[in-house]
Amino acid sequence: MEEGEALCEIARLLEELLSAAISRAAPRDACRAAAVSPAFRAAADSDAVWPTGIWFDRETGAKCYILSARALVIIWGGTSKYWRWIPLADSRFTEAAELIAVCWLEILGKIDSMMLSPNSTYAAVLVFKIADVFYHLDTVEGTVDLGGTKSTREVALTRFRDPVPPEEESTAFPQTRADGWMEVELGEFFNEEGEDGNVSIRIFGKGPNWKRGLIVQGIEIRIKKSGR
Repeated sequence: MEEGEALCEIARLLEELLSAAISRAAPRDACRAAAVSPAFRAAADSDAVWPTGIWFDRETGAKCYILSARALVIIWGGTSKYWRWIPLADSRFTEAAELIAVCWLEILGKIDSMMLSPNSTYAAVLVFKIADVFYHLDTVEGTVDLGGTKSTREVALTRFRDPVPPEEESTAFPQTRADGWMEVELGEFFNEEGEDGNVSIRIFGKGPNWKRGLIVQGIEIRIKKSGR
């Protein structure tokens, strides 16, 4: 084996060992480990640690996360006739959840607010696609709750912003990302002094019409930018 190849193998082994060690730690300790060095950050960010990605906002340095579909509670998500898990080639995660058919659409996410940066305003953003065949995904309800402070808004999934009828000016509309996925903001919250509690996120759409075609990569919890 050449010297360069040996060094690559050692580096790969180091990251695997670090990931295995950090995966046994609490989420807060994993976050602290990510700040130690680039090697620790890569290990702490791996899927072996948790199905959650972490990065730091370039402008503020605040911690941001994405909860993968596997980290979310998807009602009926374990029933193959309602949802299925599909492989991904264009995401940091290996799979996404695709809605086959449900009448009651409900997706729940949660993150400890102590894992976020204090005195920061965050947005919860659904990262998704729409399958070639879909129906009754026009709008859903998005709710974000921290410490009893709750915001609820109507969220469009299959319609874009322009034009917007006056009666829908408060609706959140999706936009297409550079990576080909779509995103839409579900709500925002202010993490004052590192609030000790859970940020609860909910996507809800009830019947009577059955729904199909939503593909969920995850929910990003990231710094809210002005004008967005």
